[in-house]
Amino acid sequence: MRLNVFALPALLAFFLSLNSLIAQLPWIGGILEHKPQQHIAETQPEQNEPVREERLVKLASGQTITSLLTAQGITQDAANDAADTLSDVFSAKKFKAGQEFRLNLEHDADGTRLVKLAFAPDATQRIELGLNGEESFTAQRIARETQKRMVAVRGDIDGSFIVSARRAGVPRSVAMQMTRTLSYDVDFQRDIHRGDKFAVMFEAEYDDQGDIIRADNLQYVYLASAKSKPISMYRYDGKMYHADGRDVRRALLKTPVDGARMSSGFGMRRHPVLGYSAMHKGVDFAAPTGTPVYAAGDGKVEKASRFSSYGNYVKIRHNGTYSTAYAHLSRYGKGIRPGARVTQGQVIGYVGSTGRSTGPHLHFEVLQGGAQVNPKKVASLGTDKLNKTELAKFQGMIKQYDTQFASLIAKDQPKLAQNTVGTTATTTVR
Repeated sequence: MRLNVFALPALLAFFLSLNSLIAQLPWIGGILEHKPQQHIAETQPEQNEPVREERLVKLASGQTITSLLTAQGITQDAANDAADTLSDVFSAKKFKAGQEFRLNLEHDADGTRLVKLAFAPDATQRIELGLNGEESFTAQRIARETQKRMVAVRGDIDGSFIVSARRAGVPRSVAMQMTRTLSYDVDFQRDIHRGDKFAVMFEAEYDDQGDIIRADNLQYVYLASAKSKPISMYRYDGKMYHADGRDVRRALLKTPVDGARMSSGFGMRRHPVLGYSAMHKGVDFAAPTGTPVYAAGDGKVEKASRFSSYGNYVKIRHNGTYSTAYAHLSRYGKGIRPGARVTQGQVIGYVGSTGRSTGPHLHFEVLQGGAQVNPKKVASLGTDKLNKTELAKFQGMIKQYDTQFASLIAKDQPKLAQNTVGTTATTTVR
């Protein structure tokens, strides 16, 4: 076949353009060269990240640290290892029911793993346990930095005394101290009224986070009522004294049970069980079963047993003139038996409804020369007062207390405490 020489340039141009097209579209070249295209699938790795959790748990009565951990899903071996490691820095015998633990856990398909455990056995230290690598634990004791500060609070009574104090920001421990100290002079059922004023100064201990961790050193308490004279009490040489130097504790407690409601006073009344009028030779305080009952004064236990219609009964002789009696108790306090010495404010029993009783309450009697008398008429067991020299020192200290209180109240109010109720009073910390 003859090739037309005039067609050669056009044919050459066609092949050149085809080669250029193949270079721009490589898949055409693959087809022309009969090479199949390779497809590589990318497989994503399977995700199995553990779920992390922080949990707060409390040690139950009779529970061990090992059983507490296994109850959270920790294996027995891991719980044993954790408890054994903890024993290097903290004895298991020191654990108390109610101790709170902060646990850091990891959960995955293989189960639950303990990553970290922390707790504070007291205000001065923190114990931490954590994983050292994958298998073993390590524990350490960490000292907590604390700071003591003086705190001043003042407020108004609106409801019960304790609730009013708590609402003002007073820690419960201090509110209870205020109640017990004032109860030598105050009948909280009859002497407290809405609008009465109170003030308190006490020492508190704060942790490194600025939270109060302990408050139990009452320095000053004040109560002013429109219907009675103001009461001021100051701490001096480890005791609380009135501003005139009288020892607060020389009086009998007027209310020997916390938070109780006086349900029946001294005098004639219609007997709730017998149904006829009779002399009620004591004072009844209604309170839940198990509420602690306190000795109204220092003395010696004369009787602690079942006694006629009184049920479980305790009688305390305070001196040659006065005795007090406590009836319908559910049980007795530790060590309370005839001949035992007790101090004012010591728990001598617990509220109950034993004997002739319609419900849980304390029947409280004051006996003078063996005969029941109205507790409100007994002002004091004596005149234990500071001598002239000590009184001069005490009065100088009162001026310092008053100046310090005024200075604290004048300052800005920072965070006082946890677990307070409302903010209707002035609270200051130095």
